Amino acid sequence: MITQHVRESVARRAQTADSEKELGNIIFACLSDNGISWKSAGNEDVKQLLVDAVRAFRSAHGPTPPRVAV
Repeated sequence: MITQHVRESVARRAQTADSEKELGNIIFACLSDNGISWKSAGNEDVKQLLVDAVRAFRSAHGPTPPRVAV
């Protein structure tokens, strides 16, 4: 079970990330810091943390520009 503390920690760290590529590592670090393994967190909880992290990152940095096919 993911606590509100973990969710807030992920959101805080996501706002200061340099790129969206770092978000998975941020989630992993926040889980580890709170003694929660990636597996025990559960897929749905991890997915929700990722959604929350992306929202926090984009609110701090603006939306990611769309990819352009070359």
